[in-house]
Amino acid sequence: MRPTVSTMRALGRIAAGLMAACLAGVSAADSALDAKLDAHWRGCDPAVVFRGADAVIDDIDVRDAKVTVFLTARSSWLEDFTGEEMERISLATRPAIAGVPEIRGLRFQVRAEGATDYRPLAEYLPAVPSFDFATKTKIVPAQFARRSTQDRETGRPNGALTGATVFLSPGHGWYYADKLERWATQRGNSHGVVEDHSNAEAVLQYLTKYLWNAGAEVVTTRERDMQTNMVIVEPGRPGYSQTGDWTIERNPSARDGDQRVAATTAGAPTATATFAPAIPEAGEYAVYVRYQPALAGSTARDATFLVNHSGGTTLWTQNQNHDAYTWRYIGTYHFEAGHDPDASSVTITNESPGGGYVVADAVRFGGGMGDVAGEAGGVSGKPRWEESGYSYAKFMGFDEALETRRYSTVSAMPLYAEWEAEEWEAGRCIYVSWHSNAHNGEARGLFSFVYGPNSWGELDEFQGYPGGDVLLGVVHDEIANDIVKAYDPDWRIGPKVCRWLGETNPRYNNKMPAALFEMGFHDNAEDAKYILDPEFRRIVARAVYQGIVRYYYENVEGFDVPTLLPEPPTDVRVTTSFVGHATLEWKEPAYDTGDGVLGDPPLEYRVYRSSNGKGWDNGVTVDGTSMNLTGLKENTTTFFRVAAVNVGGESMPSETLALRASPTGRSEVLIVNGFDRLDGGMNLTGEAGEGRGILSKMNTFDYCIQHADAIATTGRTFDSASNEAVESGAVDLTKYRTVVWILGREAGATEVFSALERRALRAFANAGGSLFVSGSDAAGELAGTADGQAFLREILMAEFAGTRTEANIAREIEGSMFEGVGFVDFGDAELSVYPVGLADAIRPAGPATAALEYASESGARIAGVQGAAKHGVVYFAFPFESVADYRKRASLMSRALFFLDSRPKEPATTVGGG
Repeated sequence: MRPTVSTMRALGRIAAGLMAACLAGVSAADSALDAKLDAHWRGCDPAVVFRGADAVIDDIDVRDAKVTVFLTARSSWLEDFTGEEMERISLATRPAIAGVPEIRGLRFQVRAEGATDYRPLAEYLPAVPSFDFATKTKIVPAQFARRSTQDRETGRPNGALTGATVFLSPGHGWYYADKLERWATQRGNSHGVVEDHSNAEAVLQYLTKYLWNAGAEVVTTRERDMQTNMVIVEPGRPGYSQTGDWTIERNPSARDGDQRVAATTAGAPTATATFAPAIPEAGEYAVYVRYQPALAGSTARDATFLVNHSGGTTLWTQNQNHDAYTWRYIGTYHFEAGHDPDASSVTITNESPGGGYVVADAVRFGGGMGDVAGEAGGVSGKPRWEESGYSYAKFMGFDEALETRRYSTVSAMPLYAEWEAEEWEAGRCIYVSWHSNAHNGEARGLFSFVYGPNSWGELDEFQGYPGGDVLLGVVHDEIANDIVKAYDPDWRIGPKVCRWLGETNPRYNNKMPAALFEMGFHDNAEDAKYILDPEFRRIVARAVYQGIVRYYYENVEGFDVPTLLPEPPTDVRVTTSFVGHATLEWKEPAYDTGDGVLGDPPLEYRVYRSSNGKGWDNGVTVDGTSMNLTGLKENTTTFFRVAAVNVGGESMPSETLALRASPTGRSEVLIVNGFDRLDGGMNLTGEAGEGRGILSKMNTFDYCIQHADAIATTGRTFDSASNEAVESGAVDLTKYRTVVWILGREAGATEVFSALERRALRAFANAGGSLFVSGSDAAGELAGTADGQAFLREILMAEFAGTRTEANIAREIEGSMFEGVGFVDFGDAELSVYPVGLADAIRPAGPATAALEYASESGARIAGVQGAAKHGVVYFAFPFESVADYRKRASLMSRALFFLDSRPKEPATTVGGG
């Protein structure tokens, strides 16, 4: 949250004579601190901080490293003093204080012109008005009942945070700037970080998922879905259909002034309302439902929603007395493009053992683009998830016109959280805000804030909603521990501070504890690099989640599970056993052994299946680290992933694997996923030149999909494994005719081929196996060592050409196996699974010949080689999965496998060393 350059120096020039007077009778330590303050603030104008106040600094007192500024201000300024002005002053003074770490507090004592008594500046703020919640129906449940970990009816895991509601603020976002007369971000580009985007990327892609998997109700103050498409289906509009007896109920709070209601039945449903959108393009979509309590009578506490998606049908049970008058999130699911009521829809039934009426009003699929006009008219044209909470709250139904407190980009998020929080959540909800900091380019590290009446103070000055200081303490300590122990042992751990900030102010949210965390300084080059690193974001998000579990366990009645989510399973592999049977295996993940970083051990696992690798079923529970797969259909591809489970919840999933069942009981091909890299070097570039960490365009760990689909078109069967399973020896490569090894953009900190992997591939080559490898960085990485060069030359039959190309088009070479395939577009930022950027240029080595070349007009040109000796190889110097056209992928794979299967077998000598 970066203030202007003029406010960075904060309080203004302090005359030497005034400073000398202030120091009379002060300790030597305070005298030294005062001199440091004088040097830090010299040359500034107090009017910058107290603009419009005609403020005069009367005195400055430094006692016990706490600074008190006494000033006189114009009466009319104090009479109109607002929370926004207090926020601005607090932010304006923050950089000066951050630059002098020894300061333990900063207070302003103010008097009006002609007055004699000084009062704390916060006392000039208007009184907090009451907020009328009569427009929202609130029903307190009879008791707080925890669901078991096996209960899947809500469509989400259950765990340590089941029953908790966590409101998350992902910081700033696009807003309409009146002075600029355009939409703008609230923070600019600093070392590649635009805070408005980086906060949301971290919160939405990591923190929301950790909390959700622990069973929490997660409510974001900005759009949570990064899907830019949105489709809304309503009764009487395209996509809506119904069966049975539904009544049109006029309700002014309904989306179009009316909704459908049906009396419930305890038996099989007799009425259904189906909302089937025309999905514009395949992908993941958040699903939201909208309803108001029925006017006809009591409203169902257990309404049944069936979400039909590409992975099957997921049951969601919803108390329709809760979370009305807004869009209620019920999960994120994968849908195929087009209109298919059986596979892309939400069906509301009247089945409800609890009785009452079930309500159908509207269903929303996807986050969409911002469509709330700015104050001067016009919409942002930006993805909704990038917009600020100011616009999002309005979209969600919050009516700022009814709000007597100031509604602004600062107050909108806490006001929205207060509006959303209902009586049944009392005592069980918290507010957490994620930001990054700024000062002078030198300050670094973690700073954490709760509400206090002054610009800067210690926790004993806390005046926020009870529990906010405790929440801050446990989360701050968890972040500090995990970053120091798992990322950077020299990372600076800043202070826990009480100060006047709007987001944590109980004037704007008087229903829950609130804390704000600054995850580093984006104007510091080193911290900015961390902020843009997916691994840093993941570790911090996990730490925030873990701290929240500790907070609830230690401080909130009814939360008696301290267990943390397990880490994801590793060394995953799925291999054919015999006809119709296969084995899915994995390794137990690492867990916390005392340093407080990792999660707790798993008790069981959950195995998920998919027919397309994107839409997943509801999973089955497995006790051990393997599962026998039976009843597999011949020549049918099935995808798998595994999650670890304990009483704390469910881990993030493993990478995705694929199996195509063999009619002979033995697969011909093994797909190995060796693409593990995920770092800041893979970030996209935004419109302001900033780094954008969009995981769906970096590494989704499911590129088995593109390879499996292409291999399937050839009729061949296949197993698959993670590269770690090969490295550990859990998979024997020599059982297969061909190994297809995925390298993607593997490079840098992640090794392209480890020593153990190279050894396994040499043994495979010596046994006469065939190898198809693709990746944009493999040659350059291998060329960095002598053994790597030998492996590149002997196993991949290539040499690094010494240059790299930005060309994203390859083409056939006459006489090669790919003659006639034409041009191959790959790595396009819009069309491909991810942008490739730079790709290696290579040249054939040994018996290999050139197979593809880049379509650029200069520089090294070879993009792929083919070779046959004792072993066969096809090697692409760009990622196969990044080829945009699935038909082109199928053609490339078919030709490559035909070449490898039909190559002449040569009685070559042993290839390479160990």
